[in-house]
Parts: sequence; structure tokens; C-alpha cells
Amino acid sequence: MPRIRFLPPAGPLGVVVICALLVACGEGGAPEKPKATGNHVWRGQTDAYYQAKDVAKGASAQLEAQEAAIERARRGD
Repeated sequence: MPRIRFLPPAGPLGVVVICALLVACGEGGAPEKPKATGNHVWRGQTDAYYQAKDVAKGASAQLEAQEAAIERARRGD
């Protein structure tokens, strides 16, 4: 079986060839894209905003229920 020898050129070109080979054979590929849609730098803030809106809806519903109970108690129902 014949042996294959690889001798890079000497000098600056040799350094470039070796670096190119190391980069081409490296395992560090491009980072994976996020699978979830809507992934962006403001996601934490937008999630907090929507969560606050949900909490506000719940608080409004509780306030309305309390006001209705007070009104019923005032009328004597």
C-alpha cells in the first residue's frame, strides 16, 4: 500500500495552509438556531410584560368581585 506524504510549503504560506487545515477540520461549526419562534434579545422583557398583563387581569377580576360583594352587602342581598 503506498504511503501518502503531505509536506506543507515552508514559510508564511505553510502557516496559512496549516491554519486552513485546522480550521477546516475543526468541530466548531455554526451555532444552532433557536428552535422556538420569537427568540430575540428582548424575550425576557416581553415575557415579563405578558406575565404582568396576566397578573393585572387577575387582579382586576378580584377587585371587581370584591366591589360586587361590597355592593351586594350594601344593598342587603
